[in-house]
Amino acid sequence: MKNLTLLSPPALEPVTLADMKTHLRLTHSAEDTLVQNLITAARQACEAFTGLALQTQSWRLQLDRAAEVIALPKSPVQAITTITCDGMMAAPESYRLDNAGMRLVFLDTPQTVSRFNGIVIDYTAGFGDGAEDVPALLRQGIRQLTARLYEQRGDGAMEALLPSGAASLFQPFRVMGLS
Repeated sequence: MKNLTLLSPPALEPVTLADMKTHLRLTHSAEDTLVQNLITAARQACEAFTGLALQTQSWRLQLDRAAEVIALPKSPVQAITTITCDGMMAAPESYRLDNAGMRLVFLDTPQTVSRFNGIVIDYTAGFGDGAEDVPALLRQGIRQLTARLYEQRGDGAMEALLPSGAASLFQPFRVMGLS
């Protein structure tokens, strides 16, 4: 079994409030909080749909047992922070990231004694810290989804993916895998 926990969310959103207000043609500030919350919801929907972490964020993956190769659920992976096996720190030379940065490869598969969450992997993922680090298609999809959520206030973020056109912009980035 695996357990994925967000340790620290991104510091900023990939679409700024000012950018979104321009996109929506809003000139007042009465709904700034609403628009900011919709941007966050759209980013989260994008991440859920694609399996990506858009901007730098920290994650913890807990596993009951180790394998030689472990798929990391959020990518692109920037760095492995720490790996512990039954509370013992794994040496950095005992593992590596594959070229795509989506899988952790143990050079010597750790043996665990614990039955639950014996392997703990802390890592950072995301395209980078700034909005400009996120691919333009993903940012445009977030704008379109935010606009749809703003205009159709009763829609949920995932339900608005298709009507907003955002799903077609997110699709090329969608990480598909077997698990």
